[in-house]
Amino acid sequence: MGDLTTERSSATGTAPVLVASNRGPVSFGTADDGTLTLRRGGGGLVSGLSAIDDPTAVWVCAALSDADRRAAREAPAGRLDLAGHEVGGQAVRMLDIDPETFARAYNGVANSTLWFVHHLLYATPTAPSFDAGFRTEWAAYQAYNAAFADALAAEAAPGAAVLVQDYHLSLT
Repeated sequence: MGDLTTERSSATGTAPVLVASNRGPVSFGTADDGTLTLRRGGGGLVSGLSAIDDPTAVWVCAALSDADRRAAREAPAGRLDLAGHEVGGQAVRMLDIDPETFARAYNGVANSTLWFVHHLLYATPTAPSFDAGFRTEWAAYQAYNAAFADALAAEAAPGAAVLVQDYHLSLT
């Protein structure tokens, strides 16, 4: 947990508590008639953090599918709650990150490198290899984390507490 005003002095929002995670509390699909369908996210993080009973808290997450990206684009600044979506009483800001940037950051850095480094599963004398290909993946990881940092700064009140989930957002 960090103090956002120390890390990014441009806090302009009103949220005293923010959650940042790759996966959000909701996801979208597309019905046969083309309308968006919303479903509650799964997993322990969603279950645990859904207990935050503060309507001023904001959950910032990535759009993971085409339907998610459409919902994020159609919502004001990606704020699903402001677009009328029933997101469980929480404010949710879903980021429409370019799918290639997302894939490079998520698969190319977070899951292919950082997961192994954090779990000490690399043969460190020979891997990972930080070559030109990795530098391309790293640039995407930096852009992915910058998108989260900018969204958090825009939503955060001065002195806000920020809960950052997992190594996918290590730079945030």
